[in-house]
Amino acid sequence: MAADFSITKFSHCLRLIMWHGRNSYIRTCRLSQFIIHRGIVYSVVQTVFSLLFDGSTMSVFNGYLLMGYATAFTMAPVFALVLDEDHFEKDINEFPQLYKELLKSRQMNTRSFLQWVWISFFQGGVMMYLAIELFSEELFQIVSITFTSLLITELVIVAAGVHFRVLWEQRRLHLWLFLAAEAVSLVFFFSAVFLLPDTFDKKFFFSPQFGLKTLIICAASIGPIFVLWLFAKFVLFRTHRLQIF
Repeated sequence: MAADFSITKFSHCLRLIMWHGRNSYIRTCRLSQFIIHRGIVYSVVQTVFSLLFDGSTMSVFNGYLLMGYATAFTMAPVFALVLDEDHFEKDINEFPQLYKELLKSRQMNTRSFLQWVWISFFQGGVMMYLAIELFSEELFQIVSITFTSLLITELVIVAAGVHFRVLWEQRRLHLWLFLAAEAVSLVFFFSAVFLLPDTFDKKFFFSPQFGLKTLIICAASIGPIFVLWLFAKFVLFRTHRLQIF
């Protein structure tokens, strides 16, 4: 057949366009934005690492970590975004203007792209700066420090884009699938800690000092972005959300 969708009644076009079409557009935009963010943050970390070691071309992470970062450690939560729904279906049918808002292309345009680029540069820079300052005596552990901070930040950013209340009331299974994806990513990561002894020093990794300082790095890279989002949402733009999360 020539069409992408086949419907038995013309009246089904309403739900196909207003609900499924809207969700498809928003999910595609968010998925693209998070993939862009994931790649740029790593690029910033790699750039600072190279400058720190006199322009060395050596990769900050080995091949196993790079493969895990692009697949097992982050892929499941990111792709779980295709299960997210930002409004109740009954509200979309009752208020068609929610669909009309998409015609303004605010979900994916030059401004939103530059916002994500700025967020990526900010978070990558903060992670590397604090890693150097807080772990100045353990710089040989910079791989464990930066990769853990990078992964936790990515998982939190992804979780911040999910509408938990809507999923809990409307698609509870989707919510459990997303939480399972986050948990699986962490399980894979901690498994890598044990399976890659040449990359991770388990004694250092599970020390209270490492956990506390890594938490500080993650809070410093995520906190200001979240505060800015709240300020924009409730102060600057009461009717139009700033598309950060």
